[in-house]
Formats: sequence, structure tokens, C-alpha cells
Amino acid sequence: MHLICKILKNLILTLKTKNTSQTIINNRCTVCHSSNPTDAIWKVAPNGVKYDTAEQIFNLKDKIFQRVVVSKNMPFNNNQTEMTQEERDMINCWINQGTPK
Repeated sequence: MHLICKILKNLILTLKTKNTSQTIINNRCTVCHSSNPTDAIWKVAPNGVKYDTAEQIFNLKDKIFQRVVVSKNMPFNNNQTEMTQEERDMINCWINQGTPK
């Protein structure tokens, strides 16, 4: 494969992983971790942790990695938003790619 093709392939993979990871966090985490949680129990973001913006997500990437990928204790309440292993793997890849913004 030509060098330019490899570069483009990696760029496309990085963009896809980034967009997918943000979508996963929006779908699985912001139910509780947002300025306006929609969860029935949490009316305020637990511990003030919010993932409303890409910057907030980036700044908390290490915490996301530990809770979602390593310990798998988030989403809370026995995985209440039903995050799949594939979604956890995608977040793992995103963080291991250097967490592109």
C-alpha cells in the first residue's frame, strides 16, 4: 500500500473512532453526566462530572478509561444504559490512539 493510502486509512479510522466514541458517550453516559441529566434518580451530574462537550470528554479521558474500560463499573447501576463490550472496546481504541479531539 502506498504511503498516502496508509495515511488516509489511518486518518479515516481515527475520525470514525473519535465520532463513534463521542456518540457512545452521548448515548450511554450523558443520561447522568450532563448539565441536564435525564436519569430518573440523578437530577444533578454525579460528582459534578459532565460530558456535554468534546473538551469535557477529553479532559476526563483518563477517568472514562478507568471506569468504562478497566473496571467496567460505568454505566452505573448494573450497566443501566446497556453499554456493550464493543462500545467499551471502541472507547479503548479511541483513548489508545491518543484521544484525538
